Amino acid sequence: MLNALDNAFRNGVSERMTATAVDLYPWVPEERYDVIVASLGQTPVDPFEQVTGHRVRDFWGRSLLDQLLSKLPAALADDGRAYVVQLSIVGRKQTIERLRDAGLVATVVDFQVFPLPLELQQSRAQIERVEERSDAYHVTVGDAGAVVAYLLEIRHGDAVVPPDAPWS
Repeated sequence: MLNALDNAFRNGVSERMTATAVDLYPWVPEERYDVIVASLGQTPVDPFEQVTGHRVRDFWGRSLLDQLLSKLPAALADDGRAYVVQLSIVGRKQTIERLRDAGLVATVVDFQVFPLPLELQQSRAQIERVEERSDAYHVTVGDAGAVVAYLLEIRHGDAVVPPDAPWS
């Protein structure tokens, strides 16, 4: 959030923007936003693994992403846009279904392949279980595992998108 505010100041638009960090679980949007930007943790967690801290045991790694997607219809202005990062290791089909059910559509506006960070390397067995049961995937570059990060532009829309369709 501080980076967003700093960037807005440096680019002369700070008077036209606000930034807030929220806990997605209890958050109820009280207003509608023109732009929402989110890059959320997306790490599949083995439900039988000893987990320390406050983190929810999230088999699919979609818990925070799904929380946000469920709140976007109420949070986005009619012509608003949400820019959300989604990792390939959590699968696209569920995202398309959730967006379609909420009257939203997504377009991939950018993507990047990057090496699996340490946190994801430690969850590799669980990532493989998720990949076996969904359309989630990771790639191998040389001898190293990598993940694709998609930047989705999400908006209200009428389009009917079948869950097996490619990203638009």
